[in-house]
Amino acid sequence: MNQLVGFFQHFYHSAIRKDKHEWEIIIYCVGTALLFWILNAMGKVYQHRISIPIEYIYDKSKVVAVSSLPNEIQVDVEGKGWDLARQIWTLDPVSFNLKLENPLESKYLVPQNWTKKFSDMIVAGKVKDVATDTIFCRFDRISKKLVGVYVDLQDIQLRPGYQISSPIRLSPKFIEFQGAESIIKNLPEMLPVKVDARNISESFDQNVPLDFSEEYPKNQLLNYAQEAINIQFSVRPTLEEEFEIPIIPKNQLKYPKLFLKEKKVQVTFLVSERDKSSLKVSDFEVQADFLSFNPADSTIEVRLIRKPKLVSDVQIGVEKTRVYAR
Repeated sequence: MNQLVGFFQHFYHSAIRKDKHEWEIIIYCVGTALLFWILNAMGKVYQHRISIPIEYIYDKSKVVAVSSLPNEIQVDVEGKGWDLARQIWTLDPVSFNLKLENPLESKYLVPQNWTKKFSDMIVAGKVKDVATDTIFCRFDRISKKLVGVYVDLQDIQLRPGYQISSPIRLSPKFIEFQGAESIIKNLPEMLPVKVDARNISESFDQNVPLDFSEEYPKNQLLNYAQEAINIQFSVRPTLEEEFEIPIIPKNQLKYPKLFLKEKKVQVTFLVSERDKSSLKVSDFEVQADFLSFNPADSTIEVRLIRKPKLVSDVQIGVEKTRVYAR
């Protein structure tokens, strides 16, 4: 260790005393030696694994690869250093074009069978082996399907005291999906459009981005060209009102000795100021079905059968009413 330190110290002090001309000679000698070493080394024969880009040729407008296919094939090549260097560092490597005549019937590909073709491509050396294993593949036909879209009303939050006063209009109403047939055939007939609409108190007219990524992400196996959909609807202020609606007995002949204890039920609802005056008690219908009679507590179910289109959030005061016998 002391000898190595002494050598570097001697070299350092000796280098300080040398002039510029002596340094030029040293650098020239070292550079010449390095050049001869490189020329000698690159003239030797080496083995190297190179990557050959592969291009799969088939009708991509009709067929899609369902399984992942490698983009490169690994090949072991033997050749001189200069030739291998040109092959490895070429700026525009030649791709191996693999034509698939019947891709739908292809289950696997064997790269070892392409050794002669690789040999014809690689003139820089001799192909010794194909390192890529068997490629298992699966293809599917490309299919299309029109899927309807709708808005989930739970996504729309209105300001208190307001209600939707028009049909919800969507444009377009259908989205065309395209992709692998095995996926397309399992698509539902309708899909919900996510709408981030909160505290709405005026007419809504927006282009809403389509995002089915949670269940149906865009990729080569499934795609849809539509990026957004226009959604429109109107809202109006509402008032909370209530009516007392007569309860209509149904199937009472099943229990002829039983009678309703309550003759009316309170119904609350939301309605606009403009429509309030046009509402009548007869617009509502509430029934008590004697077939739902429960002897344990002497009750039958009360159901809202009919309501006018002008109202929303209709609630009946009771779900059951008592009966008595006479």
